[in-house]
Amino acid sequence: MLRAFDHDWDFFRECVTIFKEEYPAMLRSIREKVAAGDATGVRQTAHALRGMVGNFQATQVARTAQALEEMGLRNELNRAESTWNCLESEVVGLEQMLEKLIREEMG
Repeated sequence: MLRAFDHDWDFFRECVTIFKEEYPAMLRSIREKVAAGDATGVRQTAHALRGMVGNFQATQVARTAQALEEMGLRNELNRAESTWNCLESEVVGLEQMLEKLIREEMG
């Protein structure tokens, strides 16, 4: 994963900080857009989140975000709530893993 950041720990930590600041609002937005039936909004926000987690090479999280993005594209949100639940869990797990990497680097 650090190769993607050219082994630059400062840049990595900065990206993690931005991720931690931005992902909660993105998840909340997706959930609200799913509840409102806003397929375009789901697609756009899931796409942005997919790009963000892609920076960390979080393939499974990116796939789940892409699934939501595709549901929005097809205007088929009937499974979006359960997919969002998976995405939330995966993103929280990613945050924990990133924090662990930083702690290990600093320790």
